[in-house]
Amino acid sequence: MAALRILLADDHTVLRSGLRHMLGSHADFTVVGEAANGLEAIEQARMLKPDLILLDLSMPGIGGLDALVRIRSELPWVKVLVLTMHDDPGYVRHSLAAGAVGYVLKTAADEELLTALRVVANGGTYVYPTLASEPCRGSPVSRVPPMRTAASPSGRHRFCSCWPWGTRTRKSPSSWSSACARWRPTGSASWIS
Repeated sequence: MAALRILLADDHTVLRSGLRHMLGSHADFTVVGEAANGLEAIEQARMLKPDLILLDLSMPGIGGLDALVRIRSELPWVKVLVLTMHDDPGYVRHSLAAGAVGYVLKTAADEELLTALRVVANGGTYVYPTLASEPCRGSPVSRVPPMRTAASPSGRHRFCSCWPWGTRTRKSPSSWSSACARWRPTGSASWIS
């Protein structure tokens, strides 16, 4: 499998540098470019055609949310994972409704971000655990498609990829909201209690 081609979009140079270093130490990721604001993110996405954009919401000029909308309208195949300091569920809902496939806080551990990248690269949706206490709660869509689950690389967690509130969860399927009641066990990993 080819390495996931990633564009980093954040206005903090030291953060982009740290992300480039961290991702560069994993064979399944390649950083193909960087952007310091929303307009640069749009331009770099057009030019580089990455597989995924790691996008901050708070950037000068065109902000991340506006850039997200424009990128997804012009390059609908590009996946966008939001990496931000904003821990308000409203930001999560707006980002997912605009086309993001995931939402991670900058307070996340390295492994958490790597897991999120791998989940979205494999077609799932990922929301930072503290922001999604119940999968599918507050969904901006009225009909939730059947849920797919996948084991994490360690096999210790499951990922709910029901749109748009897929997340790593430590809850059993019976405790999820009725919108996620379509869970079917795959037998590839066990739940943590």
